[in-house]
Amino acid sequence: LSMEKVQAMAEQVEIKAKVVQTEVKALVLRHKKALEERECELLWKVSCWLLSEKAKHYWCICKKKKML
Repeated sequence: LSMEKVQAMAEQVEIKAKVVQTEVKALVLRHKKALEERECELLWKVSCWLLSEKAKHYWCICKKKKML
């Protein structure tokens, strides 16, 4: 192979590597955003559950006090 061909091949490899790098970055960002959205949903569900459990607890306390 001539030096020019080797140089051209090296440039093509660099271009392809940059394309792959860009695609990987986009994929990682997409997954990160999806994970953050899912985390937010789960935190919301846990918060709602905790509030409902606390409300049940207070309701039971009030009910017991009325029975005494």
